[in-house]
Amino acid sequence: MFNGWEFLILNPFEKNFEDTQEIYISEYNKSYNKFLSEICIPNPCEIISDNYTFLHFIDCNKEQDIINNDSNFEFKFKKSVFFDKKITKIKRDLKEHYSNYSINVNRIYKCEHGFIIELISIDDFYLR
Repeated sequence: MFNGWEFLILNPFEKNFEDTQEIYISEYNKSYNKFLSEICIPNPCEIISDNYTFLHFIDCNKEQDIINNDSNFEFKFKKSVFFDKKITKIKRDLKEHYSNYSINVNRIYKCEHGFIIELISIDDFYLR
């Protein structure tokens, strides 16, 4: 729903239009969850324990940008589009993940071929 309008994603070749929207939402959610798991460092304390600040580069160059390459779904979801359109949600989800490790997501910024996530140990964050 956007400004009172509901936009549906329709495949004109699909026989049953009602399923198209549900399939899109399902693929979108799968892609977002895969994207989030790819950009979260599984055990960040090993990296950030010695270094208080860590810059995590997310490659969004050409084929590296596509999240659902392994899917037969005709629409390809891109990391760069998620960063551009869902940055607030991404930052909130990353903060939730890294808070378990006493790490703060300081900022996310765009660079030439991707995005950089700046992670700071909470102890160092409060000393600044």
